Amino acid sequence: MIELIDTFISLLMKQSILTVFVTLLVLPATYFLRNSYPGILLALWILIPIRLILPTDLAFSYSFAEFFTQTLPVPTLESYTSIIGPKVELHKFSHFNESLEKPNNIVNIVLFMLWLTGFMFFVFRYLLAHRKLARDLSYAQSITDEQTLTLLTKLKKKVKCERAINVLVSQSFKVPFTAGTITSYICIPEVIYREIDEKDLSAIFTHELVHIKSYDNLLLKLLSVLQCIYFFHPSIWIAKSKIIEKRECLTDLSVIQHRIISNTAYAKLLLNHVEAPQNDSFPLVTGLSSDFSTMKRRLFGIQRSAVLNKRLYKFVASMIFMTASVVAVPMHSLNGSNLYSHISDINFQAPIEGAVITSKFGRIRHHSQPHEIDHNGVDFDTSEGAQVQAVANGRIVQINPKNINGVGHVVIQHTPNLFSRYVFVEHFSVELNDFVSKGTPIGLVAKRNNSGHGELHFELLRDYKPIDPQKYLNTE
Repeated sequence: MIELIDTFISLLMKQSILTVFVTLLVLPATYFLRNSYPGILLALWILIPIRLILPTDLAFSYSFAEFFTQTLPVPTLESYTSIIGPKVELHKFSHFNESLEKPNNIVNIVLFMLWLTGFMFFVFRYLLAHRKLARDLSYAQSITDEQTLTLLTKLKKKVKCERAINVLVSQSFKVPFTAGTITSYICIPEVIYREIDEKDLSAIFTHELVHIKSYDNLLLKLLSVLQCIYFFHPSIWIAKSKIIEKRECLTDLSVIQHRIISNTAYAKLLLNHVEAPQNDSFPLVTGLSSDFSTMKRRLFGIQRSAVLNKRLYKFVASMIFMTASVVAVPMHSLNGSNLYSHISDINFQAPIEGAVITSKFGRIRHHSQPHEIDHNGVDFDTSEGAQVQAVANGRIVQINPKNINGVGHVVIQHTPNLFSRYVFVEHFSVELNDFVSKGTPIGLVAKRNNSGHGELHFELLRDYKPIDPQKYLNTE
Protein backbone atom coordinates (compact mmCIF):
# COMPACT_ATOMS: atom_id res chain seq x y z
CA MET A 1 0.00 0.00 0.00
CA ILE A 2 2.82 2.39 0.88
CA GLU A 3 4.52 1.66 -2.46
CA LEU A 4 1.28 2.55 -4.27
CA ILE A 5 1.06 5.82 -2.36
CA ASP A 6 4.69 6.63 -3.21
CA THR A 7 4.07 5.88 -6.89
CA PHE A 8 0.88 7.94 -6.95
CA ILE A 9 2.46 10.98 -5.27
CA SER A 10 5.43 10.71 -7.63
CA LEU A 11 3.06 10.65 -10.62
CA LEU A 12 1.17 13.71 -9.38
CA MET A 13 4.44 15.60 -8.88
CA LYS A 14 5.78 14.69 -12.32
CA GLN A 15 2.53 15.64 -14.05
CA SER A 16 2.41 18.90 -12.11
CA ILE A 17 5.95 19.85 -13.11
CA LEU A 18 5.43 18.95 -16.77
CA THR A 19 2.13 20.86 -16.83
CA VAL A 20 3.92 23.94 -15.51
CA PHE A 21 6.27 23.79 -18.49
CA VAL A 22 3.35 23.54 -20.92
CA THR A 23 1.52 26.38 -19.15
CA LEU A 24 4.59 28.60 -19.39
CA LEU A 25 4.48 28.03 -23.15
CA VAL A 26 0.72 28.52 -23.49
CA LEU A 27 0.38 31.72 -21.43
CA PRO A 28 2.59 34.01 -23.56
CA ALA A 29 1.28 32.45 -26.78
CA THR A 30 -2.35 33.11 -25.85
CA TYR A 31 -1.51 36.64 -24.70
CA PHE A 32 0.02 37.61 -28.04
CA LEU A 33 -2.84 35.92 -29.91
CA ARG A 34 -5.59 37.19 -27.61
CA ASN A 35 -7.39 39.05 -30.42
CA SER A 36 -7.19 36.19 -32.91
CA TYR A 37 -9.74 33.55 -33.88
CA PRO A 38 -11.06 31.78 -30.69
CA GLY A 39 -10.31 28.37 -32.19
CA ILE A 40 -6.59 29.13 -32.14
CA LEU A 41 -6.73 30.03 -28.45
CA LEU A 42 -8.83 26.94 -27.72
CA ALA A 43 -6.23 24.77 -29.48
CA LEU A 44 -3.55 26.18 -27.17
CA TRP A 45 -5.49 26.01 -23.91
CA ILE A 46 -6.60 22.43 -24.49
CA LEU A 47 -2.94 21.35 -24.46
CA ILE A 48 -2.95 21.66 -20.65
CA PRO A 49 -5.60 18.99 -19.92
CA ILE A 50 -4.05 16.81 -22.64
CA ARG A 51 -0.71 17.04 -20.82
CA LEU A 52 -2.40 15.95 -17.57
CA ILE A 53 -3.83 12.86 -19.29
CA LEU A 54 -0.79 11.68 -21.25
CA PRO A 55 1.92 9.46 -19.68
CA THR A 56 4.74 11.32 -17.97
CA ASP A 57 7.46 9.49 -19.93
CA LEU A 58 6.05 10.32 -23.37
CA ALA A 59 8.70 12.05 -25.47
CA PHE A 60 9.85 12.52 -29.06
CA SER A 61 13.36 13.37 -30.22
CA TYR A 62 12.06 16.70 -31.54
CA SER A 63 9.94 17.61 -28.51
CA PHE A 64 10.53 20.80 -26.54
CA ALA A 65 11.63 18.93 -23.42
CA GLU A 66 14.08 16.76 -25.35
CA PHE A 67 15.60 19.85 -26.95
CA PHE A 68 16.34 21.35 -23.54
CA THR A 69 17.33 18.09 -21.82
CA GLN A 70 21.02 18.87 -21.81
CA THR A 71 20.47 22.32 -20.26
CA LEU A 72 18.26 21.10 -17.41
CA PRO A 73 19.54 19.62 -14.14
CA VAL A 74 19.76 15.83 -14.47
CA PRO A 75 18.83 13.70 -11.45
CA THR A 76 21.88 11.63 -10.57
CA LEU A 77 23.24 9.63 -7.68
CA GLU A 78 25.97 12.17 -7.03
CA SER A 79 24.13 13.36 -3.94
CA TYR A 80 24.72 9.97 -2.32
CA THR A 81 27.70 9.22 -0.15
CA SER A 82 30.16 6.66 -1.47
CA ILE A 83 28.30 3.50 -2.43
CA ILE A 84 31.24 1.23 -1.70
CA GLY A 85 31.53 0.44 1.97
CA PRO A 86 34.65 -0.34 4.03
CA LYS A 87 34.28 -4.04 3.17
CA VAL A 88 34.24 -3.96 -0.61
CA GLU A 89 32.82 -7.44 -1.14
CA LEU A 90 29.75 -6.70 0.95
CA HIS A 91 28.75 -3.48 -0.88
CA LYS A 92 26.36 -2.61 1.89
CA PHE A 93 23.64 -0.08 1.15
CA SER A 94 23.78 1.20 4.72
CA HIS A 95 26.35 3.69 3.39
CA PHE A 96 23.74 5.46 1.28
CA ASN A 97 22.35 8.73 2.44
CA GLU A 98 19.30 7.46 4.33
CA SER A 99 17.18 10.45 3.35
CA LEU A 100 17.67 9.55 -0.33
CA GLU A 101 17.89 5.79 -0.17
CA LYS A 102 14.12 5.41 -0.37
CA PRO A 103 11.10 7.66 -0.56
CA ASN A 104 10.16 9.45 2.61
CA ASN A 105 7.08 7.40 3.41
CA ILE A 106 5.86 9.69 6.18
CA VAL A 107 5.94 12.75 3.95
CA ASN A 108 4.24 10.91 1.07
CA ILE A 109 1.53 9.55 3.35
CA VAL A 110 0.84 13.06 4.68
CA LEU A 111 0.77 14.44 1.13
CA PHE A 112 -1.56 11.66 0.03
CA MET A 113 -3.95 12.32 2.92
CA LEU A 114 -3.99 16.05 2.10
CA TRP A 115 -4.65 15.25 -1.56
CA LEU A 116 -7.37 12.74 -0.68
CA THR A 117 -9.08 15.30 1.55
CA GLY A 118 -9.05 17.92 -1.19
CA PHE A 119 -10.13 15.40 -3.82
CA MET A 120 -13.10 14.23 -1.74
CA PHE A 121 -14.11 17.83 -1.05
CA PHE A 122 -14.21 18.79 -4.72
CA VAL A 123 -15.90 15.53 -5.74
CA PHE A 124 -18.55 16.11 -3.08
CA ARG A 125 -18.94 19.71 -4.22
CA TYR A 126 -19.36 18.62 -7.81
CA LEU A 127 -21.83 15.83 -6.98
CA LEU A 128 -23.85 18.19 -4.80
CA ALA A 129 -24.13 20.71 -7.65
CA HIS A 130 -24.98 17.91 -10.09
CA ARG A 131 -27.70 16.64 -7.76
CA LYS A 132 -29.21 20.11 -7.46
CA LEU A 133 -29.21 20.48 -11.24
CA ALA A 134 -30.79 17.02 -11.64
CA ARG A 135 -33.50 18.02 -9.17
CA ASP A 136 -34.19 21.25 -11.08
CA LEU A 137 -34.37 19.30 -14.33
CA SER A 138 -36.86 16.86 -12.81
CA TYR A 139 -39.12 19.75 -11.77
CA ALA A 140 -38.90 21.46 -15.16
CA GLN A 141 -41.67 21.22 -17.72
CA SER A 142 -41.11 19.75 -21.17
CA ILE A 143 -42.18 21.98 -24.04
CA THR A 144 -44.93 20.40 -26.10
CA ASP A 145 -45.86 23.44 -28.14
CA GLU A 146 -45.96 22.26 -31.75
CA GLN A 147 -44.66 25.55 -33.16
CA THR A 148 -41.60 25.50 -30.89
CA LEU A 149 -40.84 21.85 -31.65
CA THR A 150 -41.17 22.49 -35.38
CA LEU A 151 -38.73 25.37 -35.06
CA LEU A 152 -36.31 23.14 -33.16
CA THR A 153 -36.53 20.40 -35.81
CA LYS A 154 -35.86 22.93 -38.56
CA LEU A 155 -32.81 24.30 -36.74
CA LYS A 156 -31.47 20.78 -36.04
CA LYS A 157 -31.38 20.13 -39.76
CA LYS A 158 -29.67 23.47 -40.39
CA VAL A 159 -27.01 22.83 -37.74
CA LYS A 160 -26.80 19.12 -38.75
CA CYS A 161 -27.40 17.90 -35.21
CA GLU A 162 -28.96 14.43 -35.22
CA ARG A 163 -29.12 13.81 -31.48
CA ALA A 164 -32.43 13.46 -29.63
CA ILE A 165 -33.17 16.63 -27.64
CA ASN A 166 -35.77 17.62 -25.05
CA VAL A 167 -36.58 21.26 -24.36
CA LEU A 168 -37.26 22.14 -20.71
CA VAL A 169 -38.65 25.30 -19.16
CA SER A 170 -38.42 26.24 -15.49
CA GLN A 171 -38.46 29.26 -13.19
CA SER A 172 -35.31 27.93 -11.50
CA PHE A 173 -33.28 28.40 -14.70
CA LYS A 174 -31.69 31.85 -14.87
CA VAL A 175 -29.94 31.62 -18.26
CA PRO A 176 -30.30 29.19 -21.19
CA PHE A 177 -27.96 26.18 -21.11
CA THR A 178 -27.59 22.56 -22.19
CA ALA A 179 -27.39 19.52 -19.91
CA GLY A 180 -26.90 15.80 -20.31
CA THR A 181 -24.58 13.70 -22.44
CA ILE A 182 -26.62 10.61 -23.32
CA THR A 183 -29.98 12.41 -23.18
CA SER A 184 -29.57 16.06 -24.15
CA TYR A 185 -31.66 18.89 -22.79
CA ILE A 186 -32.00 22.51 -23.81
CA CYS A 187 -32.99 24.39 -20.69
CA ILE A 188 -34.63 27.79 -21.02
CA PRO A 189 -35.76 30.15 -18.22
CA GLU A 190 -39.53 30.46 -18.19
CA VAL A 191 -39.40 34.27 -18.18
CA ILE A 192 -37.32 34.25 -21.38
CA TYR A 193 -39.45 31.62 -23.11
CA ARG A 194 -42.69 33.50 -22.43
CA GLU A 195 -41.44 36.89 -23.62
CA ILE A 196 -38.93 36.13 -26.38
CA ASP A 197 -39.75 36.40 -30.08
CA GLU A 198 -39.11 33.65 -32.61
CA LYS A 199 -35.88 35.13 -33.98
CA ASP A 200 -34.24 35.38 -30.55
CA LEU A 201 -35.52 31.90 -29.65
CA SER A 202 -33.94 30.59 -32.87
CA ALA A 203 -30.63 32.15 -31.85
CA ILE A 204 -30.81 30.49 -28.43
CA PHE A 205 -31.74 27.11 -29.92
CA THR A 206 -28.94 27.33 -32.48
CA HIS A 207 -26.38 28.24 -29.83
CA GLU A 208 -27.35 25.28 -27.65
CA LEU A 209 -27.60 22.90 -30.61
CA VAL A 210 -24.00 23.67 -31.57
CA HIS A 211 -22.96 22.82 -27.99
CA ILE A 212 -24.87 19.54 -28.14
CA LYS A 213 -23.52 18.63 -31.57
CA SER A 214 -19.94 19.24 -30.35
CA TYR A 215 -20.43 17.15 -27.17
CA ASP A 216 -19.31 20.10 -25.08
CA ASN A 217 -20.97 18.65 -21.98
CA LEU A 218 -18.72 15.60 -22.28
CA LEU A 219 -15.67 17.87 -22.54
CA LEU A 220 -16.86 19.75 -19.47
CA LYS A 221 -17.19 16.52 -17.48
CA LEU A 222 -13.66 15.51 -18.41
CA LEU A 223 -12.34 18.91 -17.32
CA SER A 224 -14.28 18.61 -14.06
CA VAL A 225 -12.70 15.21 -13.34
CA LEU A 226 -9.22 16.63 -13.97
CA GLN A 227 -10.09 19.60 -11.79
CA CYS A 228 -11.01 17.27 -8.92
CA ILE A 229 -7.77 15.27 -9.30
CA TYR A 230 -5.45 18.26 -9.78
CA PHE A 231 -7.39 20.70 -7.61
CA PHE A 232 -4.08 21.99 -6.22
CA HIS A 233 -2.75 22.97 -9.65
CA PRO A 234 -3.77 26.44 -10.88
CA SER A 235 -3.17 25.46 -14.52
CA ILE A 236 -6.26 23.24 -14.74
CA TRP A 237 -8.46 25.93 -13.19
CA ILE A 238 -7.25 28.53 -15.67
CA ALA A 239 -7.41 26.11 -18.60
CA LYS A 240 -10.97 24.99 -17.80
CA SER A 241 -12.20 28.57 -17.58
CA LYS A 242 -10.51 29.55 -20.85
CA ILE A 243 -11.63 26.43 -22.73
CA ILE A 244 -15.27 27.02 -21.75
CA GLU A 245 -14.97 30.68 -22.70
CA LYS A 246 -13.48 29.92 -26.12
CA ARG A 247 -16.11 27.25 -26.77
CA GLU A 248 -18.78 29.87 -26.07
CA CYS A 249 -17.08 32.29 -28.46
CA LEU A 250 -16.90 29.66 -31.20
CA THR A 251 -20.56 28.80 -30.66
CA ASP A 252 -21.48 32.49 -30.92
CA LEU A 253 -19.69 32.65 -34.26
CA SER A 254 -21.61 29.59 -35.47
CA VAL A 255 -24.90 31.32 -34.67
CA ILE A 256 -23.87 34.37 -36.72
CA GLN A 257 -22.51 32.28 -39.60
CA HIS A 258 -25.77 30.30 -39.83
CA ARG A 259 -27.45 33.68 -40.44
CA ILE A 260 -29.97 33.08 -37.70
CA ILE A 261 -29.71 36.61 -36.35
CA SER A 262 -27.67 39.76 -36.99
CA ASN A 263 -24.53 40.59 -35.04
CA THR A 264 -26.12 43.54 -33.27
CA ALA A 265 -29.33 41.73 -32.35
CA TYR A 266 -27.39 38.75 -31.01
CA ALA A 267 -25.11 41.02 -28.96
CA LYS A 268 -28.16 42.65 -27.38
CA LEU A 269 -29.56 39.21 -26.56
CA LEU A 270 -26.34 38.29 -24.74
CA LEU A 271 -26.32 41.60 -22.84
CA ASN A 272 -29.68 40.68 -21.35
CA HIS A 273 -28.01 37.61 -19.84
CA VAL A 274 -25.36 39.70 -18.08
CA GLU A 275 -28.04 41.31 -15.97
CA ALA A 276 -29.62 37.98 -15.05
CA PRO A 277 -28.54 36.60 -11.64
CA GLN A 278 -26.56 33.40 -12.01
CA ASN A 279 -27.23 30.17 -10.12
CA ASP A 280 -24.01 29.46 -8.19
CA SER A 281 -24.20 25.68 -8.55
CA PHE A 282 -24.69 25.59 -12.31
CA PRO A 283 -21.16 26.63 -13.40
CA LEU A 284 -19.72 23.44 -11.85
CA VAL A 285 -21.77 21.17 -14.10
CA THR A 286 -22.81 23.38 -17.02
CA GLY A 287 -19.82 25.69 -17.44
CA LEU A 288 -22.06 28.74 -17.40
CA SER A 289 -20.40 32.09 -16.89
CA SER A 290 -22.21 35.36 -17.47
CA ASP A 291 -19.81 37.75 -15.77
CA PHE A 292 -19.17 41.02 -17.50
CA SER A 293 -15.55 40.40 -18.50
CA THR A 294 -16.39 37.08 -20.17
CA MET A 295 -19.40 38.55 -21.93
CA LYS A 296 -17.29 41.50 -23.08
CA ARG A 297 -14.87 39.15 -24.85
CA ARG A 298 -17.77 37.27 -26.42
CA LEU A 299 -19.31 40.50 -27.69
CA PHE A 300 -15.96 41.58 -29.12
CA GLY A 301 -15.75 38.29 -31.02
CA ILE A 302 -19.27 38.69 -32.36
CA GLN A 303 -18.49 42.13 -33.77
CA ARG A 304 -15.37 40.75 -35.50
CA SER A 305 -17.14 37.69 -36.90
CA ALA A 306 -18.01 39.45 -40.18
CA VAL A 307 -14.33 39.77 -41.16
CA LEU A 308 -13.25 36.27 -40.16
CA ASN A 309 -12.48 33.63 -42.77
CA LYS A 310 -13.64 30.63 -40.75
CA ARG A 311 -12.09 27.96 -43.00
CA LEU A 312 -8.71 29.65 -42.99
CA TYR A 313 -8.68 30.14 -39.24
CA LYS A 314 -9.86 26.58 -38.59
CA PHE A 315 -6.96 25.33 -40.70
CA VAL A 316 -4.51 27.57 -38.81
CA ALA A 317 -5.93 26.43 -35.46
CA SER A 318 -5.60 22.77 -36.49
CA MET A 319 -1.98 23.26 -37.57
CA ILE A 320 -1.08 25.07 -34.34
CA PHE A 321 -2.73 22.33 -32.27
CA MET A 322 -0.97 19.52 -34.15
CA THR A 323 2.40 21.24 -33.97
CA ALA A 324 2.09 22.03 -30.28
CA SER A 325 0.86 18.49 -29.57
CA VAL A 326 4.05 16.90 -30.90
CA VAL A 327 6.50 19.58 -29.78
CA ALA A 328 5.27 21.08 -26.49
CA VAL A 329 3.11 18.39 -24.88
CA PRO A 330 5.34 15.26 -25.14
CA MET A 331 7.71 15.60 -22.22
CA HIS A 332 9.67 13.04 -20.28
CA SER A 333 10.37 12.83 -16.58
CA LEU A 334 13.73 14.57 -17.07
CA ASN A 335 15.51 11.22 -16.74
CA GLY A 336 16.27 10.90 -20.43
CA SER A 337 14.10 9.87 -23.32
CA ASN A 338 15.90 6.56 -23.92
CA LEU A 339 15.29 5.20 -20.43
CA TYR A 340 12.92 2.29 -20.07
CA SER A 341 9.68 2.67 -18.16
CA HIS A 342 9.81 -0.72 -16.40
CA ILE A 343 12.24 -3.56 -15.80
CA SER A 344 10.00 -5.95 -17.75
CA ASP A 345 10.69 -3.89 -20.89
CA ILE A 346 14.43 -4.61 -20.78
CA ASN A 347 16.29 -7.43 -22.50
CA PHE A 348 19.51 -7.56 -20.47
CA GLN A 349 22.86 -8.89 -21.61
CA ALA A 350 25.82 -9.98 -19.49
CA PRO A 351 28.26 -7.20 -18.49
CA ILE A 352 31.21 -9.37 -19.66
CA GLU A 353 31.08 -11.76 -22.61
CA GLY A 354 31.81 -15.37 -21.77
CA ALA A 355 32.52 -14.75 -18.08
CA VAL A 356 31.37 -17.26 -15.47
CA ILE A 357 29.59 -16.30 -12.24
CA THR A 358 31.64 -17.44 -9.26
CA SER A 359 29.64 -15.88 -6.41
CA LYS A 360 25.86 -15.67 -6.55
CA PHE A 361 23.32 -13.31 -5.00
CA GLY A 362 21.97 -13.84 -1.49
CA ARG A 363 23.22 -15.51 1.66
CA ILE A 364 26.47 -17.22 0.64
CA ARG A 365 29.95 -18.09 1.90
CA HIS A 366 32.05 -15.55 -0.01
CA HIS A 367 35.72 -16.22 -0.77
CA SER A 368 36.66 -12.93 0.90
CA GLN A 369 34.95 -13.69 4.21
CA PRO A 370 35.38 -16.48 6.78
CA HIS A 371 31.61 -16.77 7.34
CA GLU A 372 28.38 -16.45 5.41
CA ILE A 373 27.39 -12.98 4.23
CA ASP A 374 24.53 -11.28 2.42
CA HIS A 375 25.96 -10.86 -1.07
CA ASN A 376 24.14 -8.03 -2.86
CA GLY A 377 25.21 -8.92 -6.39
CA VAL A 378 27.07 -11.48 -8.49
CA ASP A 379 30.80 -11.83 -9.18
CA PHE A 380 32.18 -12.63 -12.64
CA ASP A 381 35.52 -14.42 -12.86
CA THR A 382 37.52 -12.86 -15.66
CA SER A 383 40.97 -11.57 -16.56
CA GLU A 384 42.45 -8.17 -15.90
CA GLY A 385 41.57 -5.69 -18.65
CA ALA A 386 38.42 -7.51 -19.82
CA GLN A 387 35.92 -5.14 -21.38
CA VAL A 388 32.89 -4.22 -19.25
CA GLN A 389 29.69 -3.47 -21.18
CA ALA A 390 26.39 -1.83 -20.29
CA VAL A 391 23.75 -4.49 -19.69
CA ALA A 392 20.98 -2.28 -21.20
CA ASN A 393 20.24 1.22 -22.45
CA GLY A 394 20.56 3.93 -19.82
CA ARG A 395 22.33 7.01 -18.52
CA ILE A 396 25.61 7.15 -16.59
CA VAL A 397 24.64 8.64 -13.23
CA GLN A 398 27.77 7.96 -11.19
CA ILE A 399 31.45 7.35 -11.88
CA ASN A 400 34.00 6.90 -9.14
CA PRO A 401 37.53 6.07 -10.37
CA LYS A 402 38.69 5.05 -6.90
CA ASN A 403 37.28 5.24 -3.40
CA ILE A 404 39.10 4.78 -0.13
CA ASN A 405 39.54 1.08 -0.93
CA GLY A 406 41.05 1.76 -4.33
CA VAL A 407 38.01 0.38 -6.13
CA GLY A 408 36.44 2.02 -9.18
CA HIS A 409 32.78 1.68 -10.07
CA VAL A 410 30.08 2.89 -12.49
CA VAL A 411 26.32 3.25 -11.96
CA ILE A 412 23.86 3.30 -14.89
CA GLN A 413 20.21 4.27 -14.61
CA HIS A 414 17.85 2.20 -16.80
CA THR A 415 14.42 3.20 -15.48
CA PRO A 416 13.40 5.88 -12.99
CA ASN A 417 13.93 3.36 -10.18
CA LEU A 418 16.31 0.74 -11.66
CA PHE A 419 20.12 0.99 -11.65
CA SER A 420 23.01 -1.33 -12.51
CA ARG A 421 26.34 -1.07 -10.71
CA TYR A 422 29.74 -2.31 -11.94
CA VAL A 423 32.52 -2.60 -9.33
CA PHE A 424 36.27 -3.11 -9.88
CA VAL A 425 36.36 -1.05 -13.06
CA GLU A 426 39.07 1.27 -14.39
CA HIS A 427 40.01 3.14 -17.59
CA PHE A 428 36.45 4.38 -18.06
CA SER A 429 35.28 5.01 -21.64
CA VAL A 430 32.15 6.94 -20.60
CA GLU A 431 31.47 10.18 -18.76
CA LEU A 432 28.85 11.31 -16.30
CA ASN A 433 25.38 11.89 -17.86
CA ASP A 434 26.29 10.05 -21.06
CA PHE A 435 23.53 7.98 -22.65
CA VAL A 436 24.67 4.44 -23.42
CA SER A 437 23.14 1.59 -25.38
CA LYS A 438 23.17 -2.09 -24.49
CA GLY A 439 26.66 -3.44 -25.14
CA THR A 440 28.39 -0.04 -24.99
CA PRO A 441 31.90 -0.40 -23.47
CA ILE A 442 32.08 1.49 -20.18
CA GLY A 443 35.54 0.47 -18.92
CA LEU A 444 37.97 -2.35 -18.18
CA VAL A 445 38.13 -4.83 -15.31
CA ALA A 446 40.72 -3.72 -12.77
CA LYS A 447 43.58 -5.95 -11.55
CA ARG A 448 43.07 -7.70 -8.22
CA ASN A 449 45.85 -8.50 -5.74
CA ASN A 450 48.71 -7.95 -8.25
CA SER A 451 47.99 -11.37 -9.77
CA GLY A 452 46.75 -10.40 -13.22
CA HIS A 453 43.44 -11.96 -12.22
CA GLY A 454 40.29 -9.88 -12.51
CA GLU A 455 36.84 -9.95 -11.02
CA LEU A 456 33.78 -7.87 -11.78
CA HIS A 457 31.17 -7.38 -9.11
CA PHE A 458 27.76 -6.57 -10.64
CA GLU A 459 24.55 -5.46 -8.94
CA LEU A 460 21.00 -4.57 -10.00
CA LEU A 461 19.27 -2.05 -7.76
CA ARG A 462 15.54 -1.48 -7.79
CA ASP A 463 14.25 1.34 -5.58
CA TYR A 464 17.86 1.52 -4.31
CA LYS A 465 17.66 -2.04 -2.99
CA PRO A 466 19.66 -4.96 -4.46
CA ILE A 467 17.80 -7.65 -6.43
CA ASP A 468 19.08 -10.93 -7.89
CA PRO A 469 20.72 -10.12 -11.26
CA GLN A 470 20.58 -13.75 -12.44
CA LYS A 471 16.80 -13.51 -12.77
CA TYR A 472 17.29 -10.95 -15.55
CA LEU A 473 20.75 -11.44 -17.07
CA ASN A 474 21.40 -13.83 -19.94
CA THR A 475 24.19 -15.66 -18.14
CA GLU A 476 25.15 -19.13 -17.09
